[in-house]
Amino acid sequence: MSNIASKKLHYFRYISFFLTKLMYICSEIIFDRMEKLFEIIILEEVLEFLKGLHKKHSEKILYNIRKSQVEPDSELFKKLNNEIW
Repeated sequence: MSNIASKKLHYFRYISFFLTKLMYICSEIIFDRMEKLFEIIILEEVLEFLKGLHKKHSEKILYNIRKSQVEPDSELFKKLNNEIW
């Protein structure tokens, strides 16, 4: 790979990382200001599980948890069944 292509790839990864973090921070602010449909208590075991995951995956899980608190979305719960309730 040429030096120019390598620099472009590095730049693209940096911008992608920055935009992902910015989106996550903005969503946190928005979700915190919205009225919650229910409260969530995260157990210590869940936090340990999330720490074991890749950071991107754990952030996506936490994002979906927060999203479910403020917005009814059947897509988030489509894999759940009656056994866990």
